[in-house]
Amino acid sequence: MGQDGPTTLGGASLSAGAMMGTMQTQVFLVNRPVPAGRSQSPELETTALLAAFGPRLAIFSGAASLLKRLTPDDSGCILIDLDSGTVADLKKVKEGVAGARFRVVALVGSHDIRPAVEAIKLGAVDVLEKPVEAHKLVKCVLALLDEIAALPPPPPTPAGPKLSPSERLVLKKLLEGKTNQQMARELRMPLRTLELRRSTIMRAFGVHCVQDLVRRVLGLGGESPLS
Repeated sequence: MGQDGPTTLGGASLSAGAMMGTMQTQVFLVNRPVPAGRSQSPELETTALLAAFGPRLAIFSGAASLLKRLTPDDSGCILIDLDSGTVADLKKVKEGVAGARFRVVALVGSHDIRPAVEAIKLGAVDVLEKPVEAHKLVKCVLALLDEIAALPPPPPTPAGPKLSPSERLVLKKLLEGKTNQQMARELRMPLRTLELRRSTIMRAFGVHCVQDLVRRVLGLGGESPLS
């Protein structure tokens, strides 16, 4: 249980809807290791319930390790065990996957009202009180995965403007923070020509300063304007 990452489990399979598409739909469990001296039953219980339904399962010891692992192609159901973790983990996850194709469910201890209320305030789509009946957990997760699968695909991120080979060279130097004089010298280009190339690049990206240019280039998906 201490290892972060995917764990293959047997059991019931995902519905056809949840398996469609190019997204890597998974179930993610954030479940901190149980401190020494405490009963191991909550962690083992949660793992046993998740093992019943058999999509790919990835178990993480905290929100930070989960967010580090997620990729733009991931989607799925994130279960956060607030009995072994903290509400801060839920907050980090909700901030980290804001607007993404995820649904977050909180698992709370029996009659543990405060974290349940906090979970709802932070946007958890469901709060399940432990011990959770296996069929109830399976039904909840599969319904959420089907809901995600039914969403329309996200619009493609527009690629950057097409640049000439010399403009791409200038852009690369701009992103390195070089001055006009430095770029002209390194590219062996007349200063006036360099300035014209720079103006063309700024117009192509619809920006007026290098800071905004950097933000635009870093925010682009698809084909890189530098390639």
